[in-house]
Amino acid sequence: MAVRDIGWDTIAAGGSTNWFIHGFASNESVVFSIVVFPGEALPGVPFPAAHATLAQGESFEHVDGTKAYKIYIQNHASFNACDVHILAQVEALPVKAASEKVSLETAAKQKVSIVHDEFGRIVSIGRPGDGVEANVLSGAGQSVLETEVKAGSIAGMIGDGYRVDIEKKKLVSLSRGKG
Repeated sequence: MAVRDIGWDTIAAGGSTNWFIHGFASNESVVFSIVVFPGEALPGVPFPAAHATLAQGESFEHVDGTKAYKIYIQNHASFNACDVHILAQVEALPVKAASEKVSLETAAKQKVSIVHDEFGRIVSIGRPGDGVEANVLSGAGQSVLETEVKAGSIAGMIGDGYRVDIEKKKLVSLSRGKG
């Protein structure tokens, strides 16, 4: 895993900052981390604190295919600034895996976890990779149906075309002939 030095930020006591970081390749997975150091303290503070939180927020794909990420950093030190060194851990998705999306779309059946609300409306469709042990979780007022579907039909299931029949625990098409 390659680590990239993104830069430094000095954040005021109790303050926060946001960064929009771009220029990553379309097949790169990026996880940010920080190294925090105590900064300039207010008079009378003998031991400045180094306490900050990093939240990796939104992910974007630009029209040219490159990726960008938005991160948020909060300084929890009440009486001093902190200096934060931002790092990006970058891992490239192998070319074969990047092209797997095409082969998944033509696959016969794929195991999915469909998150739905109490009315059966589909919120998301999770598809863990082969050999990956993962559970797709639901939020308040939601449930998860685990089933198999035609891989090429997944994108069309989000929206108004399908619902989950909660009583029968199965996926149903709302239009005739799509069964």
